[in-house]
This record gives sequence, structure tokens and C-alpha cells, in this order.
Amino acid sequence: MKLIHYFPLLLSLPAAAVVNIENMNAQPTRIGWSGLAEAALEARYGNSEREAIKLAGRADWFSGEDTAFIVSAYEYGQSAGVKDADSIFLHGRYIDAQTRLMSYEAFVQHEQNDFLRLKRRDLAGVGIRFVRDDNEAKMQNTFAVGVFHADELVEGVEPEPDQSETAIYGNLYCVFKWQINENT
Repeated sequence: MKLIHYFPLLLSLPAAAVVNIENMNAQPTRIGWSGLAEAALEARYGNSEREAIKLAGRADWFSGEDTAFIVSAYEYGQSAGVKDADSIFLHGRYIDAQTRLMSYEAFVQHEQNDFLRLKRRDLAGVGIRFVRDDNEAKMQNTFAVGVFHADELVEGVEPEPDQSETAIYGNLYCVFKWQINENT
């Protein structure tokens, strides 16, 4: 069987280990810093007891050409006195615009999620991104390629010990955006 028949399988494999950051990418509208912070507390008592806290934040910087952003999230919760949520997510990215169509980017990321048995995942990477905007057709096509270093520690299940993995990965992705009507 020809190898070309396996090519579509390579295109459809999900990147389950890495968070898709494309929807968090900065879309700056003014020069300088901007940001937001969110906090939520939950407390329910009675038939079902639940206590939780969620914190999130974002800071964006735009120079007119280059962009940087930091996204953070923390969640902790208990139900009936038993911990049922405990996670941290931090992502920082710098995008160095070389031309209107091409930019270099560098990122760092840290994650922890007790309920995925993820004690730690640290990423650091670089890449190059090509963007084609067609404002008349209300479309944007992005193609990017990069490389990143990953260091991960996953909690073992008794009697197995914790599992640690350190590796260098390549990534390749395409994003197609198309506004289908005036309200989206």
C-alpha cells in the first residue's frame, strides 16, 4: 500500500497533550498595555455542599507591530469536603512581526492539574507564523511551524512510580477563519 494513503491520518491526529492557544491569541486594538482579571467564589450548602474558587487574568501589550500576552488561570474546589478541582495554567507569548504576513514567536507555558494526574507540564518553544488576511472575503488563513521543549511529570498509579518525560517536539498547524455573517 502506498504511503500517501496514510497522509490524512497524520493531519487528523489531535494535539491532546498541548493546549490550543489560537483562540487566546491577542487581537490588539490600541498601543500599550491592556488586560483583565476575573475572580469567582462558589459556596453551596444543604443537600450538596460545594466550595470553589476560580481566578483568571490576562495582560496584553502591543507596540504597533509586535505583540505579547500572558494568560493565567487557577481553580480549586471541594464537594462534601473532598477536593474535586485543583489546576493551574500559565501561558506567555511574544510575537515579533517581521512583515505584515510573517512573524516569529516564542512562548512558555506551565500547567498542573491534579485530576488529570498532571503534576507538572512545562513547555518552551519558538516558531514562525504566516498569516493571510482577506478583509473583503472576511477570511484569515494561518500556517505555522515550530519546535518546543516539553518537561512533564505525571503522577503514577499505585504501585507504579511517577512518570517523567522530557522531549523536543515539532509542531505544524493551519487555522482557517471565515466570518459567515455580519453577527459573528
